[in-house]
Amino acid sequence: MADFQALIESIAELDARLARKLRPEGACLVYSGYRNQDGYGKVNRGGEALSAHRYLWTLMHGKPAAGIVICHACDNP
Repeated sequence: MADFQALIESIAELDARLARKLRPEGACLVYSGYRNQDGYGKVNRGGEALSAHRYLWTLMHGKPAAGIVICHACDNP
């Protein structure tokens, strides 16, 4: 199982607001903030609504190349 505490601490260094809304659930790290009507987590940064999982990916790895699909291993919205 992942060391979620260390991961959340790393994320907090990049975006503390996002890190406060991450919760371990089994083998998954779940975003507990706002969700849209389809159940997908959303964050608002700079007046732009972003998918939480794509935003987190960008924080950790940089902007994904065009056409890249960012999936989450737990496959929940």
